[in-house]
Amino acid sequence: MWCDVTDHLPNFVFLQVSFKKKHDFTTLPFVRLHTTHNIKQFVRSACDISWSQVYNIENPNEAYNFFNQKISDAYESSFKLVRLSRKRFRDKMWATESKGAAITKINCINMA
Repeated sequence: MWCDVTDHLPNFVFLQVSFKKKHDFTTLPFVRLHTTHNIKQFVRSACDISWSQVYNIENPNEAYNFFNQKISDAYESSFKLVRLSRKRFRDKMWATESKGAAITKINCINMA
């Protein structure tokens, strides 16, 4: 026998919910990493280009197209497209390391 103040039987609801999130990491964007190693590789690639060919072209449009093609090739070979990591996906450009250090310092002062 069930006895309660309001004399009503309790209501139960059973839900089957899966809380596991399945992330599709193939949707992360591609980025170019401008690390010091990649920058040095780009500088080496740019130095290895034979610039005399640019000087020998009389048409300025052709010379610019040749120059642009050589620089673009060096850039794309030095800074390859890689998928953005899950760790760096949440990084914001306006949240720099110095701002993070200042926030941590202020939080430590306020907690004391």
